[in-house]
Amino acid sequence: MENYLTRITPNQNNWTKPSGPAGKCGLQKKSPYEGKTHFGWEEWLFRDLRNPSLQLNGYCYGFIQAFHGKNKDRTGLENLYLYYRECDGKNSRNILIGKISNIEIIKTASLTKDEILKIEQFIKQVKCDLNHPDFIDYMPDFLQMCGEKSLYNVRFKPEDVHLITTDLSTHEIRLPHGWYRFNLYDLNNEPKFLDQLNKKF
Repeated sequence: MENYLTRITPNQNNWTKPSGPAGKCGLQKKSPYEGKTHFGWEEWLFRDLRNPSLQLNGYCYGFIQAFHGKNKDRTGLENLYLYYRECDGKNSRNILIGKISNIEIIKTASLTKDEILKIEQFIKQVKCDLNHPDFIDYMPDFLQMCGEKSLYNVRFKPEDVHLITTDLSTHEIRLPHGWYRFNLYDLNNEPKFLDQLNKKF
């Protein structure tokens, strides 16, 4: 069975809309992306999950950085575990959020008319949510992603989302060496670590 891990941006709104710079990493050096702009495109990941009326044909749509411009050969994953890195000055910690099963990778060339309409509606929401002085230096990327129709790059069914429901702050994890970027990491290469993650559910 496929088991992968990836990092997403921290969020204080249950990943329904951006929550500002609090908890973001790299605010002083403006790297990674969340440190430069004070948000990440994953911050709407569970917007459809929390608002069923937004779902399309039983699917939630979102964005995960690990599939933006890379891992394009993949069509989906059986299990994708999600964590975020929370920063406070020089201190940081990695927190497990949960996992999404049977996640599908969206190919822009295969978008349906309904999906294109959904993206267009979402663009309007993104403009509204980012209309705040907290969010900076994002417009070139936003315009490019609008043109590419890449603001959504994954979809999944609500029943396949398995989130940790207890206090997330108690679910800190210690990552294998080098596993700190917004990449895709194969957990089957670290079976003991995978077992530790599964014990948190």
